[in-house]
Amino acid sequence: MNTIKATIRNGLIVTDEPVNLLDGTELLIPLPNGALDEEKDWDKSPKAIEEWIKWSDSLEPLIRSEKEEAAAEDWLKACDGYEAEKGNRDIEDFFQ
Repeated sequence: MNTIKATIRNGLIVTDEPVNLLDGTELLIPLPNGALDEEKDWDKSPKAIEEWIKWSDSLEPLIRSEKEEAAAEDWLKACDGYEAEKGNRDIEDFFQ
């Protein structure tokens, strides 16, 4: 076998069929059509970098009230609960 068909699911590479490789085998996977190459069109000249740093330095810090902070914390907990529940369902589906 010199090619493996796989799909990205929840950020993981999932093969369509079992692969006969030893655990710990490292793979080099070229990404199609320059995927993740988001910086290729950026202007990297010293002037552009200086302007970006000036813009970045101009940003005001994000300051949230205690109420906003609590709401954000509740949201993160809800997301964690959803992900854990979804993970359990995915595992159950995998073994059915």
